[in-house]
Amino acid sequence: GELVEAGQTVALVEAMKVFDEIHTERAGRVARLGVTPGQVVSTGTALVFMEVDDRPGG
Repeated sequence: GELVEAGQTVALVEAMKVFDEIHTERAGRVARLGVTPGQVVSTGTALVFMEVDDRPGG
């Protein structure tokens, strides 16, 4: 349930020994992880599920 700001790094993805940072588009709270560390994933796999406040000013 960590709070994160828009643009914050929430995951690292390794491809061919190069790491790419995954950033949030919006502020919110991490609800759960969709993968486990070291898991092989495909394009489109949900890595992090977030709860965001859609109310104005939220």
